[in-house]
Amino acid sequence: MPPSPEKPLIDGRYERISVLGEGTTATVYRVRDVQTGEARAIKMLSPRLAVHEAVRDRFAQEASVTARLRHPNVVKVHGTGEHEGTPYIVMDYVRGGTLKERVEERGPLPPRIASAVLQQALHALHHAHAEGIVHRDVKPNNVMITADGTPRVVDFGIGRATGRDPRFVTDPGSVLGTFGYMAPEQSIDSADVDNRADIYAAGATLYAVVTGRRPGELYRADEDPALLASVPVPLRPIIKKATRYQPDDRYRTAAEMAKDLLDAHLELPPVSTEEEATLFLTPVATNTQVIRQQIDLSDIAAPEKAAAERRRRRREGREAKIAREAEASPSLLKREVPLWGVLLVVLACIIAMIVWALVA
Repeated sequence: MPPSPEKPLIDGRYERISVLGEGTTATVYRVRDVQTGEARAIKMLSPRLAVHEAVRDRFAQEASVTARLRHPNVVKVHGTGEHEGTPYIVMDYVRGGTLKERVEERGPLPPRIASAVLQQALHALHHAHAEGIVHRDVKPNNVMITADGTPRVVDFGIGRATGRDPRFVTDPGSVLGTFGYMAPEQSIDSADVDNRADIYAAGATLYAVVTGRRPGELYRADEDPALLASVPVPLRPIIKKATRYQPDDRYRTAAEMAKDLLDAHLELPPVSTEEEATLFLTPVATNTQVIRQQIDLSDIAAPEKAAAERRRRRREGREAKIAREAEASPSLLKREVPLWGVLLVVLACIIAMIVWALVA
């Protein structure tokens, strides 16, 4: 299809189709690549900000950081360019919406769906952390759901890449992120935070999507249990651990948090296909192989059978433990008696019989 003469091409290649979103720093367009015919998304820096070198550097950082990531749960960057003096980033076009939009339109997510979505987002973050990248702005706005129900982490605009170009290093004392989702240390100084700041934000995101509320000071949950009162019981310890005040008290990796979510998954109320369909364009991957990325999630496909198998393993584990304890602490009846002990017992019996005979 030839480009419309009424819609001038971006950089002579991309035809604007619609505006997907507008922010204070950039506008995201849905475009068509006239060379390949494929749908793409272009994030274009605001022209009024493009004149500032520091803003252009930050925009270039986002492209540099995201381009390093190759993961099914991260929106892929295809390239960068400049149109009439304004830089832009070419990305996958994701047909769907953000987690924030879904919650606002339909209310809190069923716990199992929230668990499945966050597991995948955590795998994406784990991949980014392995590449030395900290997102620093994880929140429901920055997790999109594709048409097939796959979560995609987006907007690494304030992400920090370790050991990179000094132009992209955050100034000490700068505060970047979104209040409510920022870890306590990030709200003081965003320059030196590590992967555990993203883990805090993931815990806050899980809280937001299962309750429909903006997270507050979740690290105070021990002092004020009411903070997590509306969270499903199996998810409370996970959110509590993820959002501890001290980074050392949180999960060490995003994969660890994902594993705990997986372990709690079957304890959450099951979700019907019809209910899933009202939340997503197609059923989200709570009972399919889509979320089997780094951990085997095959038991989710058959919850009842998997639950029975888990009970059997626990029972066998308890029995094995009892057997080990019995071997380690045998009873007197099971202890071996030395030969001389047996002879003493026999001799005592003989003497007793002789004495009894003499008395009689």
